[in-house]
Amino acid sequence: MFSKMDNTPSGGRKMEQKSIIIIGAGIAGLSAGCYSQMNGYHTQIFEMQDEPGGLCTAWKRKDYTFDGCLHSVGGINPNYKLYHYWNDLRKNNKQEYNQEKDRISKEVIEILDQRLGNIKNNIDVIDVATPATFKRYTNNWKGKHP
Repeated sequence: MFSKMDNTPSGGRKMEQKSIIIIGAGIAGLSAGCYSQMNGYHTQIFEMQDEPGGLCTAWKRKDYTFDGCLHSVGGINPNYKLYHYWNDLRKNNKQEYNQEKDRISKEVIEILDQRLGNIKNNIDVIDVATPATFKRYTNNWKGKHP
């Protein structure tokens, strides 16, 4: 964190707005910039890539496209049937809710293993996205939707 100082004519020093330089425009860097500005700091964000987003952008490696973006998650929009499915399941049968999340993660890993070859032992599932997941991580049940 850097703060700028100006010399005043009286010889004293006057503090100006504090300034923060952020390296990296991934989710963490962008979040740091937003929260810093909300708390009165001037921010500058520097990014090495052509676009912001970090690991929440898509990239290609050989013949494969890796898309870490959340834009395609339909279960977080209340207008989608999946939203109500996940909320009802979680409210009415927590055990089945967790089993369904586990089943989905195993299915996805199996598909990745078939397509990319022998990688399932190298994958750790952290969580499966549901409306509750977005509320827990973002404190916003809507996730990305307004």
